[in-house]
Amino acid sequence: MSRQLFQQQLALEFPEEFSVPVSTHWDELKSSILTTCQNTLGHRQKKHQDWFDSNDQSLKELIDQKRTALMDFKKDPKSTAKKAAYQQKKAIVQRETRRLKNKWWTDKAKEIQGLADRNDTRGFFSATKAVYGPSTHGQAPLRSKDGTNLLKTKTEINARWKEHFEDLLNTNPVIDEEEVLGVLPEHDLAENLAITPTLEETKQAIHSLKNNKAPDDNSVASHTEAGLQATLEAFNFAYTKLGLNINLRKTQVLHQPCPNDANPQPPAIVLQGQTLENVEHFCYLGSHLSSKADIDIEIQHRLQGAGAAFGKLRTRVFRNRDIQTETKIRVNTWETAAKDRSEWISAIHHGTKTFEETKLSKAEEKRQIRKERKRNPNRQRLPPNATCPTCGKQCASRLGLLSHQRVHAN
Repeated sequence: MSRQLFQQQLALEFPEEFSVPVSTHWDELKSSILTTCQNTLGHRQKKHQDWFDSNDQSLKELIDQKRTALMDFKKDPKSTAKKAAYQQKKAIVQRETRRLKNKWWTDKAKEIQGLADRNDTRGFFSATKAVYGPSTHGQAPLRSKDGTNLLKTKTEINARWKEHFEDLLNTNPVIDEEEVLGVLPEHDLAENLAITPTLEETKQAIHSLKNNKAPDDNSVASHTEAGLQATLEAFNFAYTKLGLNINLRKTQVLHQPCPNDANPQPPAIVLQGQTLENVEHFCYLGSHLSSKADIDIEIQHRLQGAGAAFGKLRTRVFRNRDIQTETKIRVNTWETAAKDRSEWISAIHHGTKTFEETKLSKAEEKRQIRKERKRNPNRQRLPPNATCPTCGKQCASRLGLLSHQRVHAN
């Protein structure tokens, strides 16, 4: 819905004609996209939620009343009535705060439990992630350039990053232009690529954008060890000629043997005289791939993330004296479910198996229906004029009749 609204608003914001200078052209395009984003998507908001977000107005009124009673009491500290009025307002604020906090956590627990009951995994993790509260981000330690020391202080980490980018951006690669140009194939100059895109082409490009798509990553796949070795050597040759380097420490090999291979041997891929490391699993585009071609590692990783996430609720929920025990029990059911890893793994494997069996069963059922239709065609269902004039076969459609007549034509 938001994407459709964005497309409609963008079409309205686009000028009828762009200016001739390219710089003015792009300024108008940028202004149109920026205005549309502000009107439809808005500015980025905080991701976490809290109980007072939906109760700001009611709490503000109570706090203002308590503040007014406090100021009256400070002006006349000997007045017993004003002191009692202030204490009464203070008690009301505390009582209402506890009530609203418990209500918010109870409703949130019911919402998340409902998502879990409906097997809405994405909604479940999004909802739990939203209630973690603000997170603190610190600098992660780095290793020194030679990899022997671990840098922990902010000064050392910043200096290491400065050194890294100076080495990265100030290199002087040696490129033999004649040799490189001799290897690259020559093609005709595509003059049309220099033409300024039209308004319709720009609209089509924006309309073709996809949502929830992960960025691509660098990976090389091959069915054989020799094929992978040859492919990496070709990459290394091209990188070297263009003055680029391959980071061998970050280049790893994941071998997935055939299911019937009784004694699988990991490949020995050599690049620049160094044998690349073989790993059992690694993270690729947010998912953990395994050499066993199963999802056990991915399940363990997600359960660890869920356990760490519930640990963040310890201060906000379980140690909060303003929240009732009943509410804490509701929230604790998520943590109990996340800790029972054996049940999660069993349930996921059972669900995967059931899905595959259902999928195969439905496919077989459709196949049997198609075979039955061929054996006993329903003459009333078939369209008119779909009978072959040569052999008298009754086809299921006009298109099928045309395809069948090719047999007689040959």
